[in-house]
Amino acid sequence: MLNCFIVGSGRMAFYLKALKVLYFFKPINLKKGERMKLPVFKVAGTVAPAEKIRDFGKRIFPGEDQEIVERGTQVELRSKSGTVQVDVRNGGVWASDAQRLWKFDPIPGIKRGLLTGAEAERQSLDILGRYAVLPTITGPFRLKPARKTGSVTVMKSKDNNPRDVIQEDTTILHDVEVDVSNYDPNVKSLPVIGGGGSFGVVFGEGGKVLGTRGVWRPHVEKPKLYEVIPKLQADDMYREKMGRTPLAEFSSEMAYYSAPAFANQNLLYPVYVYSGIANFDGNKVPVRKVIIPAVDIGLRPEILPVTPPRKKTDKPNASPLPSDFQPVPGRGLPPGITFNRRTLKAKGINVDDLFVKGSANSPLILKPDLKPLLIKELGNLLGFYSAGTSWIGLSGGLAGSKNNAKGFVDGLAAMGWSIRFNWGDGNAWESDWHANDDDWVDAVDFVFYTGHANSDGWVLAKPDDTFLHFNETAGAPDMWGAKNLEWAVVAACGPLQDAIVGSGGDVLERWKNAFDGLHILMGYAQVTSDTEEEGKRLVKYAKEGATIIQSWFRTAQEIQSSGIWAGAYYVGSAAGSTGNDHLWGIGSVGPDIANPTWRACTYVPC
Repeated sequence: MLNCFIVGSGRMAFYLKALKVLYFFKPINLKKGERMKLPVFKVAGTVAPAEKIRDFGKRIFPGEDQEIVERGTQVELRSKSGTVQVDVRNGGVWASDAQRLWKFDPIPGIKRGLLTGAEAERQSLDILGRYAVLPTITGPFRLKPARKTGSVTVMKSKDNNPRDVIQEDTTILHDVEVDVSNYDPNVKSLPVIGGGGSFGVVFGEGGKVLGTRGVWRPHVEKPKLYEVIPKLQADDMYREKMGRTPLAEFSSEMAYYSAPAFANQNLLYPVYVYSGIANFDGNKVPVRKVIIPAVDIGLRPEILPVTPPRKKTDKPNASPLPSDFQPVPGRGLPPGITFNRRTLKAKGINVDDLFVKGSANSPLILKPDLKPLLIKELGNLLGFYSAGTSWIGLSGGLAGSKNNAKGFVDGLAAMGWSIRFNWGDGNAWESDWHANDDDWVDAVDFVFYTGHANSDGWVLAKPDDTFLHFNETAGAPDMWGAKNLEWAVVAACGPLQDAIVGSGGDVLERWKNAFDGLHILMGYAQVTSDTEEEGKRLVKYAKEGATIIQSWFRTAQEIQSSGIWAGAYYVGSAAGSTGNDHLWGIGSVGPDIANPTWRACTYVPC
């Protein structure tokens, strides 16, 4: 029996009224000893015509002035509230009302006027078809039944209070599947996974359209049949790829790989999708899913050299300001240069003593009458925004982690940020996150981890016990944010599992002690797939002006497959909240809250 997923990469615009089922091959009866064959499809992007983009802009941004801007392969409709982005080369569509989509004010209560599942499904099909987000889908491809879901927030105001659950929106998701009954009589269809072949429409209060996404690259000629690599042979390839990872068990299903909306793809071909459980010194942790081509085409597992070992004497990279730099009264701070608000406060200096009050997105401008003593003190406190990354790559069988982390730090470095550390595999020490966090993780503004995780924590390297457990955040003299850290991403198979999204536990209680001034902890609530793209896409969208949470949720939806929940844990008090933070220098940032009066975690479906 053939067990397959189809990984879909492309923009799937379909019209149900035009849905056709075309078969290219007659049913195949395998002879004894003959290997099964599956089709490989040549695909191409399709793009909605300009008039459709303008019409859709009028639907999602009614009454607003609009302009269309072309940037390379991107055609973008801009309005006051948001954008409609179309990738001309790959056919992907992303539209969002940036003022409302995933902007959270977690006040318990029912959102008014959310559409019901049946009405939302009807309207979603109309939007996807009317505005050519979905091209016509022809056989052997077809749409699966719609998934009716929506973003959800779990919130708690006090430790002894019950949790509040808030339905934030109604989201309708449509996924492509493939009829493979001609190739294996025991399997009727195969779902499409991997980012492509997935479409979504988000409805907010009053039924307002908040966002739309999707990509499907239709096949352009008769597919070719390829023999399927035997499963036992693929198992051997997986074991080799995982190396010394302490696998306790693993399994696989077959799939067609279709890349995310932003990636190039010419062929839609089957792959094996491997899942596994590893035992890291007594901690059973799901490993990120790995794909291996199921036919003699596509990318093969690549074995890269191991990173040279780190020395205990290694220090964080420091990027000092130029020796002749001096803040000038009446002028703004240069891009990338900032100060630590906590250090400033500890010295008894208020921000308002130094800078002119301005709008949330305006640069920091020094007061023109600033006294020389304060200028000197400020000069000693100024530095570059900073970031760091820890990752588990080949030591954990993950070929994507190194470039995943690299995309994150490269994107921030291009903005002038200082990259204090980039440690991988055996050099990604647990002590950087715990015992010595003041020198490493809590010495930066933004930290990115990718590797293996579960609900309880994530895998790191010695010294210490190689697993950062949530229990290790309880009772610590200080944790993340006490010195500097604002934002942390864990791009792995956790650690934000919660009962509200079907993965069990109470995320608000489990990770509350990690917040000691930390603004946001981002991650997933299910097992995810290895990728090179999360870090790069997260920074890209945040640089373009989206909030950090909006950027993370978009990244997750574009890359991860159906059934995954991406999450973001944030906090608030009378002073404000951190859920709508932007990157430094891009937009508003919430206050440092060491003792929040409420905690919330919001999830969006992929």
